[in-house]
Amino acid sequence: MNDISHLVQHLRLRVDALYARYHADPTQKIKAKFDRSLFRQDSQTLSDYLTQIEETLALLADFSPVQKEQLIFFSEKLAAQCAALSEALQSAEQRPNSECPRPQGRTERLKQALNLLPPRERLVKYYEALQALNEKIAAQQDNVAACTDRQQQIHYLHQLEITRQRRQRCLEAIEVLEEYLNFQRQNKENG
Repeated sequence: MNDISHLVQHLRLRVDALYARYHADPTQKIKAKFDRSLFRQDSQTLSDYLTQIEETLALLADFSPVQKEQLIFFSEKLAAQCAALSEALQSAEQRPNSECPRPQGRTERLKQALNLLPPRERLVKYYEALQALNEKIAAQQDNVAACTDRQQQIHYLHQLEITRQRRQRCLEAIEVLEEYLNFQRQNKENG
């Protein structure tokens, strides 16, 4: 199996994991603002966004090894599309009755700045974030264990679950970036 088909197969698994993770209604409206470089327009159904992700994956499968720049661009786009849609779906699960989109805050601005970094620098930032999340999880577990008030314990458990989900998304982003950088390295060695 060549490097491109291996990359496409790996990305296909990532996309399938996204599908499996959210058993949402395909006609569900996604009320999120996405960067125009990721999706064509906002406020579409889940099915519309998944179709665009499939289109990106299909484009990747059509490239040849000599089209490295296009491969790099579209593999990064696919990873960003999956991450953005995953966050939007998770956000929708946490506030299903909310009609108003959140204004762009510090976290969103940091995510956008992170996505502008070159892949190696982005990977370093993700590892730093992973370390911080691991420390936060340990502290939250201590809070749960030390808490005697049931209501407060439920609150800490909820916060712990959110942090674990963030950690999982961080691990997924690290895995995609490492796969991409490995693909790049192999192409340099072979090319």
